[in-house]
Amino acid sequence: MIIKKIDYIFRSIILSLIELIKFVYLKPANFINNSPRIKIKGQILLLIKTDEIGDYLLFRNYLSFIRNSDKYKNYKIILCGNEIWKDIALNFDGSFIDEFIWINKTSFNNNLLYRVNFLKLIFSRNPETVINCSYSRNFFIDDSIIESTNAKNKIGFKTDLANSDKWQVKLSDKYYTKLIDCSDERFELNKNRLFCESILDTKINIIKPAIDIQPDAKSKYFFKDYVVLFLGGKRKYKKWDMNKFLDIGNYVISKYNFNILLVGAKNEIDDNRKFYNSINRKDKVTDLSRETSLSELLLLLKDANLLISNDSGIVHMAASVNTKTIVLVNGSQFGRFLPYPENSRANITTFYPFEISQNLSDKKHLYTKYEYRSLLDINSISSEEVKIEIDKILI
Repeated sequence: MIIKKIDYIFRSIILSLIELIKFVYLKPANFINNSPRIKIKGQILLLIKTDEIGDYLLFRNYLSFIRNSDKYKNYKIILCGNEIWKDIALNFDGSFIDEFIWINKTSFNNNLLYRVNFLKLIFSRNPETVINCSYSRNFFIDDSIIESTNAKNKIGFKTDLANSDKWQVKLSDKYYTKLIDCSDERFELNKNRLFCESILDTKINIIKPAIDIQPDAKSKYFFKDYVVLFLGGKRKYKKWDMNKFLDIGNYVISKYNFNILLVGAKNEIDDNRKFYNSINRKDKVTDLSRETSLSELLLLLKDANLLISNDSGIVHMAASVNTKTIVLVNGSQFGRFLPYPENSRANITTFYPFEISQNLSDKKHLYTKYEYRSLLDINSISSEEVKIEIDKILI
């Protein structure tokens, strides 16, 4: 544990130096805003939401309130969003947005020409009001977009340090005309609710994410009695061991004769292939790596008997369509995305390492200790305790 902490501190210092170098390199792009402005009749509201799939799913239900609010109902609303959740936004949220502008964050961070052209595009829309809808602001992405506009009103969260250093927050706070403090609320969906209530000056009653899928919407795939497995995750320390997933897969097949669906994008291909090659009954496993759009995946989740997953955006997709879910979590950012509050009525069972599970009654302590990252071993969660929960759900 001591070695892990030393390694974490060392890497933090290195990353801070990299951030300074990036600042020197990328900063000039924010002042290249000489693009001609498009003449649009009426007032314009620009919403910026560039974080990940799970973040968007815990925000998107507030778009209808923004669209129909007394304050912005007559505005042209533009959403600058992360292209990775484009499919969900276009299929389920198009009625609330007049124009989408999609960003590739990797290109924006690493390709100076792409960055300049993107900021010119944003500047050309000439919004009256810009709202950064991400709590953990990113100095080099959404904060930079805010800075590049000449909007009269620039609204954002009073942010934390998940995506920015202290010096970056101190500097970027000055880009905004109004910062809203929602730090007393831990759960992301509720942070967004308080944020929107403050902006719109109205009460909003949302307790869980929800996606309205039409009753006649059918998946192009047909499976009877199946469990969806998501083996992936952005960081290795947030991924449960492959052998434990294999144990669970074999258990579900042998005891219940259920099918197993493996899902994921490019990053999950190798893990899914290893799982398939090692499972006892290959005839009961279907690998859908990169085969499904997000909309298609929602349909599969909606009809699934169970999702078993690492901590990832798919958990919030499942919550949005009321799928029973088991999620394995090492405790990082405890309370912000997981666990869901008890009053949310989400069908999610969250497993943590023992150090957290034995202290769940003292959530304030856990919020503080694991606010950003946990160094606890996710593989201390046994497959046996997960099997007990599976039996409760599937029997």
